[in-house]
Amino acid sequence: MKLDDVTELLPESIQEIAHLIGYPAALALVTTFGGTTLAVAMAVTDKGVANFQYLAEAIGQREAEILTRHYGGDVLYIPRCYTALQELRDRELCRRFDELNAEHSANWTVQQLALHYKLADRTVWRILKRPSRLAVPEQPALF
Repeated sequence: MKLDDVTELLPESIQEIAHLIGYPAALALVTTFGGTTLAVAMAVTDKGVANFQYLAEAIGQREAEILTRHYGGDVLYIPRCYTALQELRDRELCRRFDELNAEHSANWTVQQLALHYKLADRTVWRILKRPSRLAVPEQPALF
């Protein structure tokens, strides 16, 4: 998954964080801490060092240092980024459908994808039929 493919669907706070530490680390941050409030420790006290280490394990040492320099002492809400992550999942599902469907029936492929993504087969069909959230709408003809 590449979070930078769906930048327009990300909250501004995560776009700012991604600009600082990169999209892969921002994805790790959202995956680990999404939906929670994160106290960005200064790593001065024992508790601060432990919190910093936990952050570093999730996103990387260098990235944790950058976040600490920029937000140290602050409390950040890390959004879940549900819409962006769902769009990434749906794109991956469609890509895998195209690959598998080249050698198998559509029904078999949908069943396999439903099992893999833990979705109902009807949900997989719905995903396959809907346009991307970032698709450019067609312009109506003038004549």
